[in-house]
Amino acid sequence: MSSFPQEFLVLCRQWGEAQRRCSAALTAQAAEIQTLQAEVVRLRGALVVRDTRLAMAYDELAQLRAAVPGLSRRQTMARHIAVLAERIATLSRECLRWRLAAQSDTRAVSHPEQGGVTSTAPTDASAHPRRVRVPVVVEAHPDADAGATFDASLAAADLVICQTGCISHDAYWRVQDQCRRTGKPCILVDQPLAACEASLYTSLTPVLDKNA
Repeated sequence: MSSFPQEFLVLCRQWGEAQRRCSAALTAQAAEIQTLQAEVVRLRGALVVRDTRLAMAYDELAQLRAAVPGLSRRQTMARHIAVLAERIATLSRECLRWRLAAQSDTRAVSHPEQGGVTSTAPTDASAHPRRVRVPVVVEAHPDADAGATFDASLAAADLVICQTGCISHDAYWRVQDQCRRTGKPCILVDQPLAACEASLYTSLTPVLDKNA
């Protein structure tokens, strides 16, 4: 019976320690809850700011699109012009190759071996067979026609760029009757000239399709 008061004191001390641990845990949990609540408030504020800025950006984009009509068409035109520029570069390289080949053929025909045959007949004909030079006749008319066709193709491609930018997209290249792309007066300002160029492009469309 004398041990009961001691056991009661031990239990009271353990109970007090448990209460202190629970109080510390509750205090730490309350502090963590406050921190999380402050973080939630901060994140909500950042979300509101982001949504506000996003809405303002959408409004500004809508205003810019309204101020610049046909923006999507101009982007399409820019891609089309890039394709045309690449095509013109390809045609230019092909024209240079044709002209170099024509010049080499012309030199080969116009400058044959002078002074007759300079080499003597070999003693052993079977060991060294005789080489016979066969002249090749090259007419200049096909090369001239090819050059004219190429120049016409370049003119037609240039006209396509002008028509795409200045007719289909509200005078994209034209500034005070001047072409920003070439730095020259716009060919479409003079209506008879524009009609003539348009008819030229219409007549050369099969040529462009053939060269493509």
